[in-house]
Amino acid sequence: MLVLALSLGFCVQDDTYISLRYARNMADGFGLVYNPGEPPVEGYTNFLWTALLAGVLAVGASGVWASVCGGLLSAIAVVVLVAWWGRRSPWVDGRPWVALVAPALVALDPGLLLEAVQGLETLFFTLVVTGCVYTSIQEMKQPDRPPWSALLGATAALTRPEGYLFYGLLHLARFLHRPKAPSRATVVGWVVFLVLTLSHLAYRWRFYGDLVPNTFHAKTGGGIEMWQRGLGYLGEWTWHHLTLVGLALCGAWAAVRRASARDHAVLLLVTVYLVYVVSVGGDFKPSGRFLLPVLPLLALWAQDGLGWLMNRLDRFSGASAGLGLVVVALATWNAKAYWPHPAASAEYREQNQRDRVEVGEFLRARFAPGTWIAIHSAGTIPYISGLPTIDCWGLSDRHIASVEIPTMGQGEAGHEKKDYDYVFGRHPTVYLPEADLTTVRPKRLVIPGDFPMDFGDHYNQYSAILPSGQAVNFWLHMDHDDAPVEPVSPVLRALDPA
Repeated sequence: MLVLALSLGFCVQDDTYISLRYARNMADGFGLVYNPGEPPVEGYTNFLWTALLAGVLAVGASGVWASVCGGLLSAIAVVVLVAWWGRRSPWVDGRPWVALVAPALVALDPGLLLEAVQGLETLFFTLVVTGCVYTSIQEMKQPDRPPWSALLGATAALTRPEGYLFYGLLHLARFLHRPKAPSRATVVGWVVFLVLTLSHLAYRWRFYGDLVPNTFHAKTGGGIEMWQRGLGYLGEWTWHHLTLVGLALCGAWAAVRRASARDHAVLLLVTVYLVYVVSVGGDFKPSGRFLLPVLPLLALWAQDGLGWLMNRLDRFSGASAGLGLVVVALATWNAKAYWPHPAASAEYREQNQRDRVEVGEFLRARFAPGTWIAIHSAGTIPYISGLPTIDCWGLSDRHIASVEIPTMGQGEAGHEKKDYDYVFGRHPTVYLPEADLTTVRPKRLVIPGDFPMDFGDHYNQYSAILPSGQAVNFWLHMDHDDAPVEPVSPVLRALDPA
């Protein structure tokens, strides 16, 4: 798993740098804000992960490397936990090698490998959720056990908002399985969970003036189109995991017939969570990151499904061994067919990150602190440059996040909200385009049709040659037209209109 993950290269996601920008401002004493001095906006969805990165930055360590190492360590821990849990399956008896199925399906999942090295909280959240489900099921069997699931559930809720959904569903399953007065340990668990989560909600309301992150407003909305996109997202992931899903369905069928506490909880949790993922329209990344939190549970079901099928085939000589070989062949084919998608994404992200780090360094060197920029992918370049930024997709901008988009759900997930009249009404000094930001040679940019009609009256295009030899193309407000020319930057020049 480690070899395959590291083979994807240093491909940190741009969104990681959004968390790092908040973390750096927190470490510098400004609090969890995107632009110090402005009304705070919660443009991240991973409070605990961002707070941990702030601690890393506060002691002078690299936040980028800490985020990557945290993802890899979390991935390893997920596999270990799945292996530990899977060994206790009743279908493993007499076939100890079957216990390798669940950890192998998790460890060799191409999407999980990509997320492990991209610096986001996905694998940490997956680890905490899996641990919460495991401990909660143990507490169902022994109600007087210490309520460790409450601490893990609170950690999940502080890491991502979906943590509330997981913990709530687990307690609903607990009630359905044992509908009677809660034990003392269960009540203590509720108190622990509520104290930790309500403290954060109080902070969120007091500091940001909202009970949900701003990203919730930026990424949700729309009607049937959102559900259609979500179904497409789930369908594509299913196609790349046919072996896993097929075995998991067999495992779910066996679970329904067995009807244990674990099976009630997992069945309810997985079903409702998949509906939730579809309802929010899925995600734009090829890693299937929204589905990774339930991947360990599906893998455990798949392992049970294989064991159940092999027990059914024991009456036929050699049939169960043949089934094992077929499953290995199909799983290998699935992984091989899926691998090019995360691998291509990793290659693009690695190059994209190098380019954007270089652009961020260029801006930091050429423009004075306090110079406002506007950009869509508002992570790497704002973090490296340290310049105040207007986030054109609205993740860190309250106004854009609240804009109603008639075509919401028809575009790329998380990249649909926009209001260019508002953006350029704030007169940013520099506008950095999403397309053709860096090119092999200076390139004439075309003004997009949804920009304000008078955009060309206020902005001129410039290109600069970066140390790598590439050109960075951007728009500069005419009020500042002379600022970056001699003597600040001899290489900066307006493109010849001809």
